[in-house]
Formats: sequence, C-alpha cells, structure tokens
Amino acid sequence: MKKIVCIVALCALSLAHAYAQKPFRVGVTGGMNVSKPADEDEFKTNVGFNVGVVGEFRLSEKEKTSIYLSTSLLLSSKGTKSSDDSDDDYYRYTINAYSVELPVHFDFKGHINRDLSILIGTGPYFGYGLFGNIKVKNDYGSGSLGTFKSEGALKRFDFGWSSRAGIELYKCYQILAGYDGGFLNLSRIGGTYRNSCFSFSVACMF
Repeated sequence: MKKIVCIVALCALSLAHAYAQKPFRVGVTGGMNVSKPADEDEFKTNVGFNVGVVGEFRLSEKEKTSIYLSTSLLLSSKGTKSSDDSDDDYYRYTINAYSVELPVHFDFKGHINRDLSILIGTGPYFGYGLFGNIKVKNDYGSGSLGTFKSEGALKRFDFGWSSRAGIELYKCYQILAGYDGGFLNLSRIGGTYRNSCFSFSVACMF
C-alpha cells in the first residue's frame, strides 16, 4: 500500500512539474474599451468592453526575460458619439459596433522577481463586425439602423496594429493597458472612419 501511495505521489509531482514547465497556456480576459474614430475631432469617445479567451506560447525563456507569442479571441464593443445642441441644427447620434477580434502579439516579459514581471507586447489585430446599431435623433424625430447592414455606416472587416503594456503577478494575473489603431477606412457613406481604441483589461492565466 505504501508503495502504491509513493508511486501515485511521484506521478502527481511529475505531472505538476510538467504542467508548470509547459510552453503553452490559456486563460480568460475582460476589460474596458474607450474608442472613437482616429483624427476626427467632431466625434466623442464611447465606452465599451472586451471579453474572451487568451492563449500564449513561450518561444524562449532566460533567467530574467521571456518571449511569448500570444493571441486572443475577443468580443469587443467599440463606437463613437456626436452631437450638436444648437437651436439651428440639433442632432445626436451614437454608433455601437460589436465585433469579434483576433489580436496576435509578440510579448516580452522582464522578470523583476519570482512573483512580478513587466509585460510589453505588439502585433497586428484582425476584426470582423457582427452586429450593432446607429441611433439618430434630430429636430425631425429619432430612429435606428444596423451598423453593418446594407443601410449601415460601417464595413465589417477591420485590420490594424495593437500594442500593450502592463504587469504579470504570480505568473497568473495580467493587468494591461493597450492601444489599437485601425489601418482601414471602415466608412461606407463617405468621409473617414478608422478605429482608434484604448483598452484596459485583466487576464487570468491557467
């Protein structure tokens, strides 16, 4: 019986060690987006969210530094607002856009000590618009239409560059701030609409 217990314990320790040394791990993430079109002063920021799953693969590891390839699959809410409250030309409208996003980052981790690391990452992101609405209100009434539908204002596919920085605690919790800048003009009705979004998120890695 003692031999069996010892064998089970040794197997458990071996599995735990292998799990701790594995190059790939997954986690969950969620946070807040603050977005508006880039270089467009008439638009105001809109607060949204980001939530999803994340995975990272360790490419190299040294005593004080590590390099990872990481990616996430996110449901992300972005948009903008605009208004004119003057008596001559009153209007208000809000664009809400919900997309699935796939950022791909090369992450550098500098290990301060066993429980604290600095994380800096950058790479492309890809997005595809799922649904949303545009709410309009003016002197003649109010209404709404689909953001990505045929009568909507935005194209579905988005592509840009993403950067982020933050800390990792206890090799588990990541607290990050980032910025996504879109390369594509998403407007279908003239003018320019390129996504510009600051994000704040917390991830828990397993």
